[in-house]
Amino acid sequence: MKSLYKMLKNLKQNNENKENYIRKFNEGGDSSAVIKCAFNATLLINNSGVLYDTAITSEYFFIPIENIKWVQVKSDKELTKNMVDNKISLLGDLPFPREILFFLIINYTEKDLEIEKTIQCKMAAFGATEILKARRQYIKAHPESFLEELLDPFEPKSLKEDSKTVDIPDQINKLFELFKNGALSSEEFNQKKKELLLKM
Repeated sequence: MKSLYKMLKNLKQNNENKENYIRKFNEGGDSSAVIKCAFNATLLINNSGVLYDTAITSEYFFIPIENIKWVQVKSDKELTKNMVDNKISLLGDLPFPREILFFLIINYTEKDLEIEKTIQCKMAAFGATEILKARRQYIKAHPESFLEELLDPFEPKSLKEDSKTVDIPDQINKLFELFKNGALSSEEFNQKKKELLLKM
């Protein structure tokens, strides 16, 4: 009986949290992006933050835009650091393409704790770009916050941190792979390529 009471109490708490998250998210106005994720979840982004909307109340979360420290986009290969060939032989010598999975990684702080959420979605690169835009808009609307813009996850680290030479063609090839696999739109790819070429 106690366990049933505890379960109902947790369910009530989760529902209250969900309503709270929706209220906080709605303070930022309409969603600038709605991204479909794995497991029938949806990622909503606006100037107030990122809302992960799923039927599972315990998985439902909201990340205020001002709490985000950085965002990244990684493939399943990069996450597991397992360099598997893109083609796996399943039937004799017939090669079958292996689907590449993309993940949006959001690092943020909550109650002095650093938390990292990893969300599987085909449009992870678009999600990262929209979070950067939302952060810029938040800073513009709240200059008293003294927040800095987030670092662009697609810009080579060495260009962000120092003036070491970077293999620009290699970076463009990596961006092209993301474009080819559907993680970047043609507009995003062309914009990033242009930025890199200007730095050569």
